[in-house]
Order: sequence, then structure tokens, then C-alpha cells
Amino acid sequence: TKVLILDDSSFYRDRSKRVELLAHCFDHAKRRHYKGFRMLTLGWSDGSTFLPIDFSLLSSSKEKAKINDIDSTIDKRCSGYKRRIEALQTAPEQIPG
Repeated sequence: TKVLILDDSSFYRDRSKRVELLAHCFDHAKRRHYKGFRMLTLGWSDGSTFLPIDFSLLSSSKEKAKINDIDSTIDKRCSGYKRRIEALQTAPEQIPG
């Protein structure tokens, strides 16, 4: 059987201070708060192997949870800015339809 898998993992950046879009998150598996991102990964599997196809680092859109915001000097027409805006979306909005 061949399947597509969506994996939502924690991406810890506990020692970071000035990383853009860094946020306070909660790890439900370890039951603790951490600084970092959520990494949403889309992958293909045949039951024994897993090949990642695409990923997205998700930050928090809540002002209270954000540590750092988007850099204001970035050109809004570039793909990097679009990727940063994508990081502020929720996980269901990221899933291809």
C-alpha cells in the first residue's frame, strides 16, 4: 500500500533568542512548553520507507506567543516573504486540497 502521510513534529530552538518568527509552543507528547516551531511534513510511504515531499515550519499567529516578528526590511515581493506569511497560517490551511 502506498500512502501520503502528514506529520506534525516539534522543532526545538530552546537556545535561540533572535530567530525570526520564533514562538512559544506546546509539545503534547512531552507535555511541556518550548521555544521553536512546529514542522509540518508531507511524505510518501510504502509501508517500509518514508520519503519527505514538502515541509513547512509553522510559527504562531498569536501575538502573545510570538517572541520575534517578521523582519520589516524584507521585500514583500520575494518568495522568502511569502514563506514567512505561510508560517503564520494554521496547519489545516497548509494541507494541499
